[in-house]
Amino acid sequence: KDIRSLIGLQKRLLKAASTHVKPGGVLVYCTCSLEARESEDQIANFTKNRSDFRLNPILTETDLDALQVITPEGYARSLPHFLQKKGGMDGFFIARLQRAKEN
Repeated sequence: KDIRSLIGLQKRLLKAASTHVKPGGVLVYCTCSLEARESEDQIANFTKNRSDFRLNPILTETDLDALQVITPEGYARSLPHFLQKKGGMDGFFIARLQRAKEN
């Protein structure tokens, strides 16, 4: 029921964290939510408004690929039915952003 306030808080946290990333540095944003408004939509809005950041896709060569959580866009997204034989897992979202290097 507090989704709107959480989205606003996450937006402010992402903005605040981005001010501490050096040029060429990496910012990892993650949530333990299944809501696109708290994850994919946050990243889309952030990168639309911050041209100095771009998505740095998580590659399939990482350990996360073994869990089959890498999306075609380069995010990591798990769902509760993943690893069902081991009791399932929490839903989560990870995006890796990179700040542009200074010229």
